[in-house]
Amino acid sequence: MDEKQAHKELFKTMLYDEYHAEANTKLDNAIRLKRATSDDLEECKQRALKRRDRKKIFARLAIPVAVIFAIAAGLVAYDYAMSWGRIHPNVVVSGIEVGGMRPADAEDYLAEKLDELSQNPVTISNIAEVENDEDSDSENAEENQTEPESWEIFAADIGLSFETTTAVAQAYEFGRGLNVLDALQKRLMSYFDLYHVDLTTAFDEEAAVETFEPLRSAINIAPSDSRVVLADGEFNVESGSDGIALNEVELAVLMASAILAQEFDIDAPVEEDPRDIDDASAEYAAHAANQAASLPVEVNYTDRSWTFEGNDIAALINFKRSDALEDEDAILRSSEPTSTTDIWLAPIINAEEVQDRIVGYMGADVGRAPVNARFSVSNGRVNIRPSEIGSGVDVQQLALDLAQVLADTDSEGRTTTLTMNELEPSLTTEDAEAMNIRERISTFTIPFSAGQPNRTHNIELISSKINYTIVAPGEEFSFNGTAGHANAARGFLDAGVIISGELSTAVGGGICQVSSTLFNTAMLAGVEITQRQNHSLFFSQYPVGRDAAVSWGTLDFRFRNTLNNYILVVAFVEDSASTVEFFGTDPDYDITIEAGEFERTSYGTNEVEDDTLPEGTRVVETRGVRGGTVDVVYTVRQGDTLVRQQTFRSTHRSANEVVRIGTMEPDEDEDDD
Repeated sequence: MDEKQAHKELFKTMLYDEYHAEANTKLDNAIRLKRATSDDLEECKQRALKRRDRKKIFARLAIPVAVIFAIAAGLVAYDYAMSWGRIHPNVVVSGIEVGGMRPADAEDYLAEKLDELSQNPVTISNIAEVENDEDSDSENAEENQTEPESWEIFAADIGLSFETTTAVAQAYEFGRGLNVLDALQKRLMSYFDLYHVDLTTAFDEEAAVETFEPLRSAINIAPSDSRVVLADGEFNVESGSDGIALNEVELAVLMASAILAQEFDIDAPVEEDPRDIDDASAEYAAHAANQAASLPVEVNYTDRSWTFEGNDIAALINFKRSDALEDEDAILRSSEPTSTTDIWLAPIINAEEVQDRIVGYMGADVGRAPVNARFSVSNGRVNIRPSEIGSGVDVQQLALDLAQVLADTDSEGRTTTLTMNELEPSLTTEDAEAMNIRERISTFTIPFSAGQPNRTHNIELISSKINYTIVAPGEEFSFNGTAGHANAARGFLDAGVIISGELSTAVGGGICQVSSTLFNTAMLAGVEITQRQNHSLFFSQYPVGRDAAVSWGTLDFRFRNTLNNYILVVAFVEDSASTVEFFGTDPDYDITIEAGEFERTSYGTNEVEDDTLPEGTRVVETRGVRGGTVDVVYTVRQGDTLVRQQTFRSTHRSANEVVRIGTMEPDEDEDDD
């Protein structure tokens, strides 16, 4: 076959094959279409059958479902209708049924019911007492067993109250809300399980504290801190113990629960009251103290030194709770110990013990005392003797230094040097000058008889007690408070006094001579007299109505410094006369002291028979004293201004004269032999 013929055959073949391929494709598509149509028809048929079956089932169930739905809807409607504006029937408040009530009625009902329940006392038993008995020796347990102590307490005793308004509002809200399905579910479930609302309670804390006091006294056992004691030169630990305390808040809650549950017997709730200082803290403090006292310490001052041994050091150590520490306390160790409590026991060097046992032992070899400024008076003029600064050991610093040194376990390192402080006098020269005590502003003198040495001695001694007393502006001067008790222990002697309106003798007789002189000097200075009492008997050596009686514990003479400057009181005895002078700054007052009419009363006579005196003899044993009443007006002016006016009334009783009448008969002459 030639080449041309071959090409023709190939072309024919290609055309034939392409035609058959297209035909086959059309045939396949036709077959698939037929099959799809058949499947669709079958599927539609099946769906139709299913729809027919469902309609049959629905038709059979429609009526029962409709009935059930109607019943449920009726029940829901009935439930809502029954609680319209009322609390749902199945709601209780702390065990009290309030379902079906209107809120206002429920609140009234609750209040009435709670008031009724609160009329019952709650009996509280002391279970701690029983537990203690059980812990005691088993052999003696039955013998010692007693009924537990109990108390009856009413709700009103502790001001117990119940919050009903909130509870009723919460009860009313049950089964209501925006979520209807949720509310409906809760309502339906409440028919199987009641819905409970709890009442909140409150009580008066002050009333409870007072009411629970008997329980506290019987139940509470105070904790005992572990402590450190010094015995035979060594610090040892004494263990403490935890306590028991009534839980008063829980008790109030239990009382409320008991009232609501109508079970009125409860046990007193107790809790452990732990000690603040445990053994670990005490052991730490004891160890630090023993270490501090284990070696001697040397204290140096200039070229001198003192060595203190362990016993001396131990005496300086005290122990303080950490919550009672002050900034100046000298703690032996600065680091806090490991403790199971927030409070620990601190060993400290006591500054007072350092003063007594260290500085006191050194005595006058260390430092010098300051000297106060002093006033002196000569010929009516005031002089000031300058003050002097002293020096003394800084005791606080020495305690701190010792605390640091005593923590060292090296004996050669246990040494410290005294730190000295300047000691200011309590009254410096500048202070004295600022008092403006420059001139004599008043003076008064009352003479007395020098024939009674004991009385003179007492007058001189009491004058020295008030001499150079400084009275600040506004300060009240007390004769008894300044002079002190005129008793034998202070050097006073027996002398004439007035006791119960009669002349007698007693220790300290005569001191009224000075108080009366002081009274007159104070008036002449223009100050306010705040307390003064006349003698019960009149004494002519005093100006009429111008005496002032004093007696320790009963009568006092007082005046207030109403001047603008200080007053220096000077008192002395000279030429059988008591003199008191006031020095300061003259206020330029015009002073008058006027006594009114002295209305005198007479005295009677008491006759006493005396068989030691010849018959008919009259001897006056005690002279009579006339009494009387007189007013003294004390007026102070400054120019035309009345500064002060006081009236002092003196009422003196009469003292009968005592006369001894002789009753001894004369002896008869004897016959001569």
